[in-house]
Amino acid sequence: MRILSLNPHLDDDARWRAHATSIRSIDPEFYTRVRLTQVAILLAQLKSFDVVAFYNNVTVAAIVGSLKKLARLNTRLVLQEMFVNLGSHSGARLGERIRSSLRWFFYFVVAHVMDRIVVHTSAEVAMLSDSLHAPPSRFRFVPYFHYNTADQATEEKGGYVLAIGRHRDFPCFIQAVQDTAWPAMIVAGETDRVQIGASPPQNVEVRYEVSWAEYRALIAGARIVVLPLFGDRWHRSLGQIAAFEATLLRKPLLVADTFHLRDYFRDGEVLRYKAGSPESLRSQIDFLLGNLEAGPIMTARAYNRVTTEFTRTNYVESQLKVCAEWSDPGLSGAHS
Repeated sequence: MRILSLNPHLDDDARWRAHATSIRSIDPEFYTRVRLTQVAILLAQLKSFDVVAFYNNVTVAAIVGSLKKLARLNTRLVLQEMFVNLGSHSGARLGERIRSSLRWFFYFVVAHVMDRIVVHTSAEVAMLSDSLHAPPSRFRFVPYFHYNTADQATEEKGGYVLAIGRHRDFPCFIQAVQDTAWPAMIVAGETDRVQIGASPPQNVEVRYEVSWAEYRALIAGARIVVLPLFGDRWHRSLGQIAAFEATLLRKPLLVADTFHLRDYFRDGEVLRYKAGSPESLRSQIDFLLGNLEAGPIMTARAYNRVTTEFTRTNYVESQLKVCAEWSDPGLSGAHS
């Protein structure tokens, strides 16, 4: 099996390199080229490979896939990651609606010209199939992986309740912790600034766009980590990295009961609350703060599962099986 890889994050993986050729070995400047030049480079290489593995290159993948279909070439195309938000954009400004429509067009095209598309939650298979009018068999659920296998246990430092990540329901979190004695912190993205507002409650500290080192340090200093995911928007893979980091740092996780993390954590490994309900979230925070034995037991279970199941090795093996579905029955058996 000969794979042409457009996934720079796997270039350093020995198992992946045994089967895949990085596009950078063909053109070291590939990722800085304009898209039409990238398309031309890829078209020139199609006949030399069994599979081309794209990585979130939706526009280029859509164009290459369409031209490959017209040329009736046999090379298989796999999109290893596609973060498409299926939520409504009806309230957005005109410019954003136009950009969203263009993105949606390319998502639609790519769903019909790729041979396989990898998603990171099982729920996305049905959601994307319905929304993009593509057969469910085109999609493959491959669980994501944690970034660090080292022992990350740390002592509790600040003892605050931390809500972290981009595209989170921070108003729900703020309503849950306001008028309480709990010290709380929000670590958010710049796009979350409007919904958080300029004057959060006095017990809530807010930080935006922190470095990766500070991100992990703030998780390490938390007593509880909350992932206040929306239940009615951001219908795409979301929250896994923050959840994995908190788990590796032995922090109890309190998550909205949405599809985003159901594949990764069972009941008893995390505590869930009703999405969008400040009352439910407040009640669960109160439970964890008042039951000192519950957190460590729950966290130990989550840690064991994350470090066993959601590893980079398992992720690469699963990606290879997707690529090998047409050429290597031994590798593709898990997907038959």
